[in-house]
Amino acid sequence: MVPYRPGRRMAESPFVAVDIEPIGRARPIGDATARIDLDADRFEGEGLRGIESFSHAVVVVHGDPPRWNDVTAAGDRFRWAGPAPSPLAVTTGRISDAGDCWIDLGDVHLGERRPVVDAKPYMKEFGPFGPESQPFWLSEVGHDTSD
Repeated sequence: MVPYRPGRRMAESPFVAVDIEPIGRARPIGDATARIDLDADRFEGEGLRGIESFSHAVVVVHGDPPRWNDVTAAGDRFRWAGPAPSPLAVTTGRISDAGDCWIDLGDVHLGERRPVVDAKPYMKEFGPFGPESQPFWLSEVGHDTSD
């Protein structure tokens, strides 16, 4: 495997470039609440049918995740603070309301007009197997997203 180096051109990498078209945009509508507006021309009211029977949604957005001032890199390539090798971020939010082409999520931090690459209902069958773990200090700073 070729190690990651910032600024590497795709011609030097064994990986293929991927073009991704956003399915919508995220916008904050309150404290730790965001609305995902889906592209109505692409989904025509069908994109969120049945979403109200789920409690949470997983959202993939394009752009840097919120910065946590006190978080240090726990892994060299997989991290929330500092430069990351990919401009994608994943978050899970509580579904609070939905319409034909929009969904409101609570307990989530999403930036203004951030492109949404994908959104899926959270299903526990696709969640982690076994107990979850993380560094102890992360719980202390995990909700501080100030710059």
